Amino acid sequence: MDALSNNSARTPIDELRATGNRRWDFRSILIAVGTLFLVTPLAAQPPILVPQPASESIAIEQPTVPTSLTLDDLQQLAQQYNPTLEQARAEILRADGKRQQAGRYPNPTIGYTGNEIGQGGKAGQQGFFVSQQLITGGKLRLARDEATFRQLQSEQVLSAQEYRVANSVRREYYSVLAAAQMRDRSRELVTLVKNAKTIVEDRRKLGVGTEVDLIQIDVEIQRSQLLLIRAENRYTAAWSRLQAVVGDRGLQSTELDGSLTSDVPDLTWDDSLAKLLELSPQLSRARLGADRARTGLARAQAKPIPNITVQAGSQYDYATRTQIANLQIGFPLPIRNRNRGNIAAAEAEWIAATRETERVELWLQRSLADAFQRYSTNRTRALRYHRVILPAAKKARKMSVTLFDAGEMGFTQLFTVQQSLAAAQVEYVESLESLWHSIVAIDGLLLNDGLSRPQSFNDDR
Repeated sequence: MDALSNNSARTPIDELRATGNRRWDFRSILIAVGTLFLVTPLAAQPPILVPQPASESIAIEQPTVPTSLTLDDLQQLAQQYNPTLEQARAEILRADGKRQQAGRYPNPTIGYTGNEIGQGGKAGQQGFFVSQQLITGGKLRLARDEATFRQLQSEQVLSAQEYRVANSVRREYYSVLAAAQMRDRSRELVTLVKNAKTIVEDRRKLGVGTEVDLIQIDVEIQRSQLLLIRAENRYTAAWSRLQAVVGDRGLQSTELDGSLTSDVPDLTWDDSLAKLLELSPQLSRARLGADRARTGLARAQAKPIPNITVQAGSQYDYATRTQIANLQIGFPLPIRNRNRGNIAAAEAEWIAATRETERVELWLQRSLADAFQRYSTNRTRALRYHRVILPAAKKARKMSVTLFDAGEMGFTQLFTVQQSLAAAQVEYVESLESLWHSIVAIDGLLLNDGLSRPQSFNDDR
């Protein structure tokens, strides 16, 4: 454990109270008051680590955190309550219905027929007929295939939405963890500054110190309370966002089971890019769109092939008292309309859909480059804080206390050093939060916003 943790058992306040039978000087009070701003909160704060490769791993024991909700619990709730997932499932049902309808044969026509009615005072020829259109050129099969590709695309929409919801829950989960650390640290700081004021007031009654000391400690109390308000508002906002993306309006704010420093993956560019291009629902949907457009082109080319209409009927001739059978077979001649305009449009759609696949692949690669740059920056930043900045800031604080005790440094300089350490601790937690956000983006195939409307057929171009 670091040097700050070794001081947690005995604070400067304890040192002051333990010296009741020796002379209390104002310099000792300033040391106690100033050091209180950071020593105890940092000593009580669990060490925060950035996972390193095997050669750089930093092994510091992590304390057990009491919990009531895990990330898996939140993910399961989101699967149940997030409305966008049900919307995406409805798209699959709609696509399946259209697929079933696309392969249906047209209904036959049945009717009455009558000829020569009233001729010679007779009823003429009366009967019925049945007509059926026969679909040629494999048009029904092509229509079913095209609708099937639409259904497969809708399944990719659901897959993408599941990633979006899971990624949003995971992102807000880590935001809540970070906000909770900020809130708890701020609460401890307020308590410590108030305790410091009590000691300053006690010493003031004994004639040690001045009224300026009380004014200064009141200023620090107000500042620490403002920091606490900001931290609590940040925690409340993070929980509200988490509740919204989960979709459970009854979800109550509670402590979460987890840590910003556990199970942090070590990502590489090649593996991340390969995973993205292999698993991305957006790329899969684009590829299915190209297949659907190709099938649409084949259907447009088959449309000029004439369908055959067959009609059969039977009539009774009341003049000759005989039964007559009728048969008609016909089809349109494709001499004026060969569907050339629709074929040209389908060819253009197929070309655009094919290039769309390439565009999505390149767009994903560019987006991953931005996300990986943020990941690398955040990882380097968190590592630098843990291995360089925080140890140096703690060492500077320790040396400053020694110099101040020896009368070689003023209280203002000491307090500046301590504020620098506090800022470094806060920035370290923020860097870990940003690191997790970038990890979620890369690991989650760059899909975010779990409350965005799922893409539907109407969004296709």
